[in-house]
Amino acid sequence: MECVSSTSFSVAVNGFIYGHFKGQRGLRQGDPLSPYLFVLCLEYFSRDMSSLKDDANFKFHPYCASIQLSHLAFADDIMLLSRGDIPSVSTMFAKLQHFCRVSGLSISSDKSAIYSAGIRPHELSHIQQLTGFSLDDFPFRYLGFPLLSSRLNVCHYAPLLSKITGLIQGWSKKSLSYAGKLELIRAVIQGIVNFWMGIFPLLQSVLDRINASCHNFLWGKADIGKNKPLVAWSVVCSPKKEGGLGLFNLKDWNLALLSRILWDFHCKKDSLWVRWVHHYYFRGSDV
Repeated sequence: MECVSSTSFSVAVNGFIYGHFKGQRGLRQGDPLSPYLFVLCLEYFSRDMSSLKDDANFKFHPYCASIQLSHLAFADDIMLLSRGDIPSVSTMFAKLQHFCRVSGLSISSDKSAIYSAGIRPHELSHIQQLTGFSLDDFPFRYLGFPLLSSRLNVCHYAPLLSKITGLIQGWSKKSLSYAGKLELIRAVIQGIVNFWMGIFPLLQSVLDRINASCHNFLWGKADIGKNKPLVAWSVVCSPKKEGGLGLFNLKDWNLALLSRILWDFHCKKDSLWVRWVHHYYFRGSDV
């Protein structure tokens, strides 16, 4: 953390620079400097974790051994992967503690959890005592998405639906024109939905609820109350050159985004997840 603690900072107030002071708090979430500093720190962490392949005490997770995958990291969200035995977890946790010592960062134990399968209870208890992390079950959310081994059902889309409902309820209290509502649906609601549709095939019932919320907001008067629509929703989702309002048809757009994933598979894109899926699902065969 020398790049933070040994540097002098000044503050711009009303266009003028005032004072010089030393950094004392270290690296914190929300710091405008943090994204690049996190990248630098995690580069060291990633290289150190990659050395686990040469440690005889460490065994990779059964589904990660062939590509030697031991961790995934995005900013300060880290997922560690190993075989569920005490020597492997101890070795990996020692690497994590070493990183904390040299970087000055600390583990958020209250935000960390252990997800396991097929581990004997006494070994799992030992691992929990070693790490200080709580035990949890699938599904859990990583980078905003639910992770589980089976297909998602309606309840797993609750965060998406509640976020859309909350936004629309807030907007409905304001006096907005049809054009203003349309732009909010296009820029905000469909932007949020695109984030999910690029990864998951959304259930038809989920798409119907999203369309109903957008429909009622666009034509409603207050609080998402219903009002007689001026045109059919299928027309609203048609291109402007065809007389529509230019919104996406969510089902068609979902298929298009998922087709991009298939194209990445077909082209064998140089990506970690593409290599992993090719190895464990396609096993060298074509899509």
